[in-house]
Amino acid sequence: DLVGQKVPIPTATNLVLQFARSGVKDSDLALFQRNVRSDVDQGADPTVAATTRARGLVARGGPPPKPSE
Repeated sequence: DLVGQKVPIPTATNLVLQFARSGVKDSDLALFQRNVRSDVDQGADPTVAATTRARGLVARGGPPPKPSE
């Protein structure tokens, strides 16, 4: 989806790997994709839109907490 929005392949790949490592939920990824698409449709640079939206998503995503023993 990111590449389809004209985000360069290396940037898109890096963002997807960050999402996976951060434990970002599928529902958050879907919202991210919609937001990037909306930003690009409104004239934003695709790379800037994706990386800016990703910063907040990765910061919130974090790995799930470990259960108490």
